[in-house]
Amino acid sequence: MFVAICAWTQAGAAVNPAYAKLLTATDVSKVTGLSGVQLVPRNPSKGAGGDLNFALPNGKQMLMVTFLDTDAYNQSKAQKSVYGGDVKDLGDDAFIGKVMGTESILYFRKGARGAALSSFIDTDKGWPGSPYVNQQQLRQLAALILSRM
Repeated sequence: MFVAICAWTQAGAAVNPAYAKLLTATDVSKVTGLSGVQLVPRNPSKGAGGDLNFALPNGKQMLMVTFLDTDAYNQSKAQKSVYGGDVKDLGDDAFIGKVMGTESILYFRKGARGAALSSFIDTDKGWPGSPYVNQQQLRQLAALILSRM
């Protein structure tokens, strides 16, 4: 509840407390090995357009979590430019998602509830860069969320 109270958006709406229980900044730090990860308020103008948004201490966005219903999940999977292949043994269904050819998203579903874990790309060392959160780490985070759904 504390996270939900502290994570107000500019529009004045709090992070959904049910979502905040599914994945925490501590979880993200432990899985990625990145210290100081923080849950930040929704602010699409800064890239924080998900239901849960995580940033590094310097404010750079590093992970966005968007919760999906079955229709949105299936629409994403049907997009040839997004679909990057099935992932086995994760929820009822899961697949890799791509942005500009980079496998930086993991979609997964359990029953009628689904989510997309979208890693931002670290371009500090130049383009094309690499995801802050790799596919293996995204799978670990998805497993945590699934266990809490």
